[in-house]
Amino acid sequence: RKEDWYRLHLETNRRDPLIGRILNQIWGEDTAVPEPAFTSTAFPYGGSYVLRNGWKPGSHYLYFIAARNGRGHKDNCGNAVILEAFGRKLLVDSGTYRVLEPFPEAADKRRYLTSSFAHNTISVDGNSQNREDAPMATGFRDTIPARWLSSDEFDFTEGWYPYGYGTTTDVTHRRQIFFLRTSGLY
Repeated sequence: RKEDWYRLHLETNRRDPLIGRILNQIWGEDTAVPEPAFTSTAFPYGGSYVLRNGWKPGSHYLYFIAARNGRGHKDNCGNAVILEAFGRKLLVDSGTYRVLEPFPEAADKRRYLTSSFAHNTISVDGNSQNREDAPMATGFRDTIPARWLSSDEFDFTEGWYPYGYGTTTDVTHRRQIFFLRTSGLY
């Protein structure tokens, strides 16, 4: 149950008040814990960007995936977005899928669920992204080539997906997101 996990998590992480504040705002419990001081944030080495206008239920939340090609995670989700607003999930991720299903159709399901078609990004001429052929990042000494700007009024981020689609390698997808935080408009 969520309540049991929440209590256990708070008990084991009392030394980290940030975790308590974030969980409080996600689940709307334990009102003695104040909201975190930040809303939007960037993880420039991993390529994840979170644009939000608050921590209350119903606040606007957008997660932008401008990640580099890493070792284990090979979903074709470059420049994908996940969006929640007004207490509803508006754009969702396809979720996880068990890789080792003992059924013949498992490979087809996995191929679809890791494709661009199952994520909120684009396809080109009916083709998914081809991250399988992209060079794998081995070290993270530099941030990924993406832009991020955040202020009290707005957030802006931009990412590039340069690895092509299908057998076409000369297509680059650039996505920009502008979030007018005070109005809740993207």
